[in-house]
Amino acid sequence: MNILALIIGILVAIFIVTRFPSPTNPKKSTYYPILLATFPLYYVVFALSVLHIDALVQEVLYSLWFIIPALLAFKFSARPFLFLLGTAYLGHAVYDAFHEQLFINNGTPSWWPEFCGAVDGLLGLFILYKVWRRHQTDERDK
Repeated sequence: MNILALIIGILVAIFIVTRFPSPTNPKKSTYYPILLATFPLYYVVFALSVLHIDALVQEVLYSLWFIIPALLAFKFSARPFLFLLGTAYLGHAVYDAFHEQLFINNGTPSWWPEFCGAVDGLLGLFILYKVWRRHQTDERDK
């Protein structure tokens, strides 16, 4: 395990959480879906960089599991779609953790799964927490 990549991923996630608007802000909630849509594309670029066609095809197919929820959350900022977004981030963190067991992408840097997994996992937890807090506030206001 690459501890330095993990620490840097945690710091990047903290930077995003403190600098981006809240994912539950209906007027400015596009940042998190856009980020999620781009993260799986890095794996596609890694496969392209070494012209590993089998990995490229698999990466494109797996990326749809994350791009589609990101597009839905981008289009609709309702609670179910934000919950789906947070869950998809956590799913991508799991994907990062088990990426090498699924298939080999020779272009992926050895440190990438720890870095990206830390960012994905923390952002997913943050989004789910914000959705839960908004739900709690909405229930209290009734």
